[in-house]
Amino acid sequence: MIAQGAHFGDARIQPERLLSPEAYSRIGITAIGCLNAAFTAYADLSGPQLVTPAYSTDPAFRTYLRVNSAGNQRLGGPVLLLQGEADTVVPVGVTNQIAAAECRLGTRLTYKTYPGLEHDTYPWVQGIDDGAMPDILAWTADRFAGRAAPTSCTR
Repeated sequence: MIAQGAHFGDARIQPERLLSPEAYSRIGITAIGCLNAAFTAYADLSGPQLVTPAYSTDPAFRTYLRVNSAGNQRLGGPVLLLQGEADTVVPVGVTNQIAAAECRLGTRLTYKTYPGLEHDTYPWVQGIDDGAMPDILAWTADRFAGRAAPTSCTR
């Protein structure tokens, strides 16, 4: 999904150069499926079965990754960043690092974690999208009402 998205952002980035032939043959799922459909489609591939050496050396792709990485620039914000503590897609430690980096940069950040919530909601598990909805709606309503966003950042 990253290789395909990078291509949409910069036509110089060619997914067929970044992905192995087997991985590239499955790229169509990124246009029609959700994140978990892509995870399922690629679950049996890793390392050189998934990517070519160009994945880490292609100059345009490296630039794309650097520019699109959180924690390099202050975000215009305010930002509501929510993390399920049971998230198996994005580990809480990664989001903690992003939150800390954004705070150091001066982003007005409201960061909350939620015990037991996964990345997405499915019939058998509650994800951050549903589990945090009351907080999402309240935070958004406050912005429309002109109230300043709270910050989780300490100086």
